[in-house]
Amino acid sequence: MKTLTRLLTFGFVGSGIGACVMALIILINGSKQIDATELFYWVPASFLMGAVTMILYTDRLHFLLLTAIHFVSCFGIVFAAVSLCGYMDTPVASLRAMMPEFLIIYAGIYLAVFTVSKLNERAVNKALEKQS
Repeated sequence: MKTLTRLLTFGFVGSGIGACVMALIILINGSKQIDATELFYWVPASFLMGAVTMILYTDRLHFLLLTAIHFVSCFGIVFAAVSLCGYMDTPVASLRAMMPEFLIIYAGIYLAVFTVSKLNERAVNKALEKQS
């Protein structure tokens, strides 16, 4: 039950973030309306990406591997949604358009989390040294 609750929590947070991102994209693009088909694909995609994010909170694997798994999972989810919505003419065009943004985003995520964890590690080590 605890795992299901955690999965639903991450999924609904992902849906909320996805809804905010979708609203921003609509505002940026100046769209006056949104197709119901897009909502049909993007809301569940956001839920799935939120649920996949749970893997980043495990200590069983190295964080770089977890980041790679998250990258591949989210890229696949977004690629499927983009394909189903018909945004790109060909799958190759989708890959070319999406890959640079994903690589930049995930490099930023990895560097930010790595930096924060190293800073926390230093703080813990200093605290332990003071106790000795």
